[in-house]
Amino acid sequence: MYEKNLIIKPQAMHIAHHERQEVKGGTWPPLTYMSNEMVPGCPFTFVLRWIWEVPEPNDHMPRHSHSNDELLMHIGTDHHNPEDLGAEYDYVIGDDKLTFNKTSALYIPKGVEHNPTIWKRVDRPHLELAVVMGKYD
Repeated sequence: MYEKNLIIKPQAMHIAHHERQEVKGGTWPPLTYMSNEMVPGCPFTFVLRWIWEVPEPNDHMPRHSHSNDELLMHIGTDHHNPEDLGAEYDYVIGDDKLTFNKTSALYIPKGVEHNPTIWKRVDRPHLELAVVMGKYD
């Protein structure tokens, strides 16, 4: 009955702020694992990408906003020290520049401009996850 709700093969996400054709150092374009388009009735969109080295170009997403709330997470992969991201990056949200080097989650209210993201270092692969309530635009 629920087999239709299981996504095993993600879809490459092509949207306006992912306009670059190629970004080295990680999964590109980001992979959508869940959305209303994939599973009708699903109220959110879940997007994932791996980052295994400093992306090239580093600043590859322009400043943008969404019409829905977003939860952005960066998750380290060291199971002995899960709080350590294994990377460091600067991220601009609104007028604030934040620096991250720990596994973290950031709530971005709809309509708030964000980016660029500038990776300073990547010591080991980590995950970047975005969960958007509704359609990811």
